[in-house]
Formats: sequence, C-alpha cells, structure tokens
Amino acid sequence: MIYLGLGSNQGERREYLAQALKRLAKAGFEISRVSPIVESPALLKDDALPEWNRPYLNLVVAGHTTHSPEEVLKLAKRIEQALGRDLQASRWSPRNIDIDILLWNDERISTPDLNIPHLEMHKRSFVITPLLHIAPHLLIPGINLSPLQISQQIRPIPLWMGVVNITRILFQAKGGIKQCPH
Repeated sequence: MIYLGLGSNQGERREYLAQALKRLAKAGFEISRVSPIVESPALLKDDALPEWNRPYLNLVVAGHTTHSPEEVLKLAKRIEQALGRDLQASRWSPRNIDIDILLWNDERISTPDLNIPHLEMHKRSFVITPLLHIAPHLLIPGINLSPLQISQQIRPIPLWMGVVNITRILFQAKGGIKQCPH
C-alpha cells in the first residue's frame, strides 16, 4: 500500500484537496482509502512572514499504482503546479496544494530527490492523525512503530464530528405548541 499526504493552506482548501485526489486517480493512482480531514497550524520557521501563518487542511490517502516512486513524485509536482503551486517559492510559504509520498509499501528509499518513509512524518501530528484513522496498526519502516503507538507519544489532532442542533425543539401537544422540556 502506498500512502500520500496532502495539505492545503491557501484559497479554497477543501476544493484543492478534492481536485488533487481527482487528478491522482485520473493519472493512475488507485485510491482505496481517504482519511478524515484535519486542520492544523502552519509549520513555519521562526523568521517566516506573518501572512504565511495560515492553517492547513490535511489528509492521507492510501492506494496502489503501477508507477514507480520517482514517477509518482513527478506526478505530484505536476498536480501541484496545475493547481497553482509555485514550485520555486520558499519551502515554508503558503500553498494551494502540497503532496508528499509518505510510505511505499514497506520499502525504504533514499535518493537526492526522494526519501521514503517521509523523514519527518513520525514527528508531525498532521500526518499521524489522518494516518491513524486509516491504518492504525501499520508499522512504519525504519522506526518500527505504528501510527497508534506514535499517537501515544505526540499529541494527535482531535477530530470534531457530529451535529449540534441549536434550534428550539417544539412539538404539537394538546392545547397548542409547547417547548419541549428536554
């Protein structure tokens, strides 16, 4: 199984994530699972411009492809560029979309352009939290810990789910409409 991390902190963040998923699928990445979306603060250097401090929406997608890791890296860069990311901009600057290869089966790959598993993924709650929801017991090569084990060492991002009904509940009762006592 191959795992990719996607993030967006500029513009219509959900739409950029959705478009990236569509483009990955169209290019031959067979998506089998998509994590919940989590929101996290931007990861910035101390001297980053204040306007770069925009929260990210992040997710992890799992799937298969016949492409090589190097081909998927090139594909990710093409998708990022097509969705408006300036590939020459600073590493820390805001971006419409960011696509990282996190894991490639149980392989460990190290080239000048590509490191798999992603070198910092086990330190980043915005990667571990979504991964925890689609592959909690997956052992990450090189560190031999699962997302569940890592989440016990770092603070995972809480998922906020559910519906809150803030309207008054009224019901028809004998003698007219009365406010529900609950």
